[in-house]
Amino acid sequence: PLPTAGSPGGPADGSMVSLVSEGSSGTVPDVGGMSAREALRKLVKAGLSAQISGDGVVVSQNPQPGERLESGGICVLVLDRVQSHAFVVARR
Repeated sequence: PLPTAGSPGGPADGSMVSLVSEGSSGTVPDVGGMSAREALRKLVKAGLSAQISGDGVVVSQNPQPGERLESGGICVLVLDRVQSHAFVVARR
């Protein structure tokens, strides 16, 4: 498992995560709605590094999905805890 922010050996919020991959240059994958772990796996396969801030799922990424980026580039991810749209029925 990947270390989490605040855990021993874990990154601090907003830290750089850089993993080595032999991926070639291409386009930035769409990682919206993914957990940090899922997003990192996908970005590493594309040959990219990530700078992550927040907690939860990816709600924003820069560069945008589909943009061309050289191998070793950095994708900035913002995560947030998104609550599902649950309907609440009020009792009368």
